[in-house]
Amino acid sequence: MKNIRERLAHLEAIVQAESLALETLEAQKQVTQDEIIESEAAIFELHKELKELQEILDVQTKAVEQVKRTTAKATKVLDQALKEIASMVAFLSCKFNVLANVSHLP
Repeated sequence: MKNIRERLAHLEAIVQAESLALETLEAQKQVTQDEIIESEAAIFELHKELKELQEILDVQTKAVEQVKRTTAKATKVLDQALKEIASMVAFLSCKFNVLANVSHLP
């Protein structure tokens, strides 16, 4: 009978130790779950911020592309104007030379 009581006491001590270990693990589990929830919320916020930044980048990229197109068009217009000016200068230069030569005639 003594053996049975000692065995029972030993088993009760084991159960008590395991119960304490289980409580500790449950507390750690809850802490870990809370950390996971916080991490998921932080990840969600980061994704939200990233999406907003991507939208801003897209808008700015479109603006830069528009400026590039406008600049290219302006360059073409300016090149055409310079060609016309050069042509007009050449024409006027020829006229001036003709007039200068005519005025030297006797």
